[in-house]
Amino acid sequence: QQINLGRDVISEFTRDHLHREVQRSQGRLDTRRMYDRTGRLTRKLTCKGMRGVVPETFIDQEYAYSGQDELLKKRHSRQGVTDYFYDTTGRITACRNEAYLDSWQYDAAANLLDRRQGETAQAGAGSVVPFNRITSYRGLHYRYDEYGRVVEKRGRNGTQHYRWDAEHRLTEVAVTRGNTVRRYGYVYDAPGRR
Repeated sequence: QQINLGRDVISEFTRDHLHREVQRSQGRLDTRRMYDRTGRLTRKLTCKGMRGVVPETFIDQEYAYSGQDELLKKRHSRQGVTDYFYDTTGRITACRNEAYLDSWQYDAAANLLDRRQGETAQAGAGSVVPFNRITSYRGLHYRYDEYGRVVEKRGRNGTQHYRWDAEHRLTEVAVTRGNTVRRYGYVYDAPGRR
């Protein structure tokens, strides 16, 4: 399969007999995906180089899973190793990397508990994350509308505002960094394709 602009090939895809993407080329970047017997992604290798020339590995990612199909480890050639931890019901409880450690706690009804940095969450009034909507995570702050859609995301690199139509489709993103605002609009055809 190809995406063309006139006679130029923009991107080319190769799929296996299960219709999973196994290779994609975009200009000088070539990405290969490998899967295990159960269909889980085990490796994603992105190389720079042209066909016929020895490629230079750009990004190498490997994934390891538990017997319950939970992602346990992700090794990224640039970001290091990330480990994931789960409770006995399969809910994620922690994510650890060389740069950060995040953890999540739940009450008996599987509601995510609110926790401030360095604190242990306690079940009780006011401690459950309302509607499971995270309002603060890794230095980012989120605001939602009455439908549960993110309408604002704030962080140290700027603010993003999101607009939605009556069918809950994203129609505009306004990105503010310093005094600069960039707007990105999205339109949809009759079947709802962007």
